[in-house]
Amino acid sequence: MYIYHFVSDTKDTPTDPAGKFAQALAKLIAKLDSGTSHILETEAIEAFRALHAKGHFPGLGYVKKLSMKHHIETLAHHLG
Repeated sequence: MYIYHFVSDTKDTPTDPAGKFAQALAKLIAKLDSGTSHILETEAIEAFRALHAKGHFPGLGYVKKLSMKHHIETLAHHLG
């Protein structure tokens, strides 16, 4: 199992959560598209890909929900 933590480049202030999300999301998508990520393509990853394609920031709560969903889907896959 592989664990990645994608963060924005700007970490000095809590301002601009949408911009920071876009930066971190771009890193996730780049890793997924690299062909070497070993990240399971879960329903949550599909949702992250859709957000990236739209350039949409749904709010931090929804991002946390997707992150948790991906973790659960990944664990279920590896343990099931």
